[in-house]
Order: sequence, then structure tokens, then C-alpha cells
Amino acid sequence: MQTSLTADASSVAEQIKNDAHTLGKEVAKMAHDHIVEPVREKLLQPAASLAHDARTAVTGGAKHLQDAVHDGIASTRKVLADTVAHTQESATAQRDRVSAWISANPFAAVGIAVVAGAVLTSISHHRNS
Repeated sequence: MQTSLTADASSVAEQIKNDAHTLGKEVAKMAHDHIVEPVREKLLQPAASLAHDARTAVTGGAKHLQDAVHDGIASTRKVLADTVAHTQESATAQRDRVSAWISANPFAAVGIAVVAGAVLTSISHHRNS
């Protein structure tokens, strides 16, 4: 009878041990679900908000920078176009003045060309010597 009592006590002890183990798992799950997870969510909310704010700021800054670069490029193009147009007008005016002077003074123009050719030839000969 004592072995049957020991077997029953051992079986009850094993059942209590299993119940305690199951109860511990359930308590741990409930603690995780009702305490750990809500606290984690509350802790992560500011980080998520901060990440969103940072993303918004970076996107806005990049857009502002892109607009500034485009404005700068457009402004530079306009300045260059104006400079090219002014340079072309000036070159055309100078060419027309020289052409008019040569037409009005053909012998003087030939004389200047001959003198300039002689000077360049003389300089060239002195360098090669």
C-alpha cells in the first residue's frame, strides 16, 4: 500500500509541477502581452515620430536645394545668353567699323598689312637665328 501511496504522491507532485510550469508560461505570456508590449510600443512611438520628422525635414531640404540649384542654373544660363548676345553684337560692330575703314582707306590698309608682315617676318628671322 505504501508503494501505491508513493506512486500517487509522485503522480500528484508531477501534475503540480506540470501545472506550475504551464501557469508560469501563461503568466509570462500575459506579462509580455499586457506589460512588455504596451511599454515597448510607447517607447517606440517617439522614435517613429522622430524618424518621420527627420524624413520630412530631409525631403523638404532636398526639395529646397533642388529648387535653388535649378534657379541658379536658369540664372547662369540667362547671364551667359546675354553675354554671348552682347559679345556677338560688339564683334559685329567692330567688324563693320574695320570693314568700313578698309573700304574708305584701301591703300592705307594695304600699307599697314605690308608693314605688319615685314615686322612679323623680321621677328620670326631673329628668333630662328
